[in-house]
Amino acid sequence: MNHYPTGDDPDDSANANPASQRATESFRQRRIASLLALAGRRRLSPPSVPDPAFVRQTMRRITGGKASAVRFQAGPNPGSPTASRLWAGAMAAVALVLVTLVALGPSQAPPARLTEATGAVTWKPSLQAVGILARPGLPLRDGFLETLTSDSSARVLLADGTQLTLSGAALLRLGFQDGKILELARGGLSADVQPQPPGHPLLVGTPEARLTVLGTRFLLESQAQSTRLEVTEGLVRMERLADGSATDVPARHQAVASPDNRATLSSRPTNNPVTAWRPSLRDQLTRGVWNPGDATRPPRIGSVPVEVPGDTAPVLLQVCSLHPSAGGTGPIQLSSGARFLVQGTSDPGREIFIGATVRHPGAGLAGPYSARFIPARAGPDGFFTAEVPVSALSPRMQGLPPSPEGMEMVDWWAGSRIPTNTVEIQSVELIPGQPAARGIPNQ
Repeated sequence: MNHYPTGDDPDDSANANPASQRATESFRQRRIASLLALAGRRRLSPPSVPDPAFVRQTMRRITGGKASAVRFQAGPNPGSPTASRLWAGAMAAVALVLVTLVALGPSQAPPARLTEATGAVTWKPSLQAVGILARPGLPLRDGFLETLTSDSSARVLLADGTQLTLSGAALLRLGFQDGKILELARGGLSADVQPQPPGHPLLVGTPEARLTVLGTRFLLESQAQSTRLEVTEGLVRMERLADGSATDVPARHQAVASPDNRATLSSRPTNNPVTAWRPSLRDQLTRGVWNPGDATRPPRIGSVPVEVPGDTAPVLLQVCSLHPSAGGTGPIQLSSGARFLVQGTSDPGREIFIGATVRHPGAGLAGPYSARFIPARAGPDGFFTAEVPVSALSPRMQGLPPSPEGMEMVDWWAGSRIPTNTVEIQSVELIPGQPAARGIPNQ
């Protein structure tokens, strides 16, 4: 049986005459070009005809910029093993390009990006996955963003210009497969939401409520058994999951949803700010251990160890924190000249820190401020009294004012960076508008 060269098998070309060889080479070039053009159409999604520039550029990449390589050294011995190897290498390169382009699919920008991170911030694609230490610039898709400690904060920019700020010990799930869906499992979230397309609102969930957002500014707090929404601009619809009841929350109003459906879900005007604060430690505790005290020692809260990721190894901190709005008062304003009066216990001679997460007056989250000091008057049992001017707290995020004076407090915390130094707080008080008289700590 006669055997004729098909142009598909490089070994067939060994018996071909020069005219047939040139035709075969031309066919191979066109085949490579057509395959690459097809891949280009699929990836570039799609021009109506193959992009000649894409074909030329890809051909040059495969051949190293030498057209003679594509022609398989047409000369005295075009059917040599060298030609066969070149043909096989070229086809392997084409296969690699095709697999890569199909696997990548259409080139798309990430739906969100982390623009700022302070303290311990992690990102993971699922709750079961091991989180990575999140750095500014990290592209975000479906997954979980977590700020692990009271002094942690993160800012996220969505592709449509919506800005999110996560603060404190908070956990937020971002989902983009079916529109834009956020789920705040715990902590505080501030959002400046750009106008959303008709019929495609931003949906925000918590364990107690679901929000429908078309374009607005709001502050959302998810604490144990309670979700508090405060709207500063626009309108947000809040639905209570316990019974499906809903209410519209306009600007300068707030609403609270809980598993208890006996109370009517409704919005009410936000409270006027107050400048003095003396919390109920037990009722406003969000992290730490409550100790009711006994005949020898007063009631107090104690710090607990918190492991956070570090640059090279995990870091262990001691932290306790309070949430002022849990007391039902209005926003706590840090007035000019205000100071914190703190009493508690700590290992003598060991450094401790206090801090506050603040928001802009009547608006969204600003970020954390803190001060570190060694209590100057600690007794033999570690008891100390310290007055810390609000102006002594330094910003922990870029772009914040040098002092939190004039801001409104969202969270307050204390603790130590020494893992063995348990800090106990017996009382804390915000004293408004008078300069500190004594005990100004070293920062």
